[in-house]
Amino acid sequence: MGLLSNDQFLSQLNSQFEKTKEKGTVYVSMKRYKWDHKELRKKNADPSLVGEDEKFQCLFRAVQNKNKISTLVTEDNAEKFIDAYSNLLALHLDSLKKKKKGGIKKKTKA
Repeated sequence: MGLLSNDQFLSQLNSQFEKTKEKGTVYVSMKRYKWDHKELRKKNADPSLVGEDEKFQCLFRAVQNKNKISTLVTEDNAEKFIDAYSNLLALHLDSLKKKKKGGIKKKTKA
């Protein structure tokens, strides 16, 4: 899939979590998205030509098997999206595997 709206991304992510409840993995990544001005770089143009009013966005990606989804979150929608995203994670964290803790064994004196 391509780039989805924020609400579509969250609903698709919810369905991916439901599909992998018993078996499977969903990988979610987040990074800052920076607009790349390749045409300015190729022409060795003055860097001051790049607009300063551009807002940085966050790119969220989720992958489950071969199903890939992504969305861009703007500064204006970031707080609303993060709240919905954290609620979604809280709902589905119960399906995580618990790690076995290897305790430290005490040495016995002979």
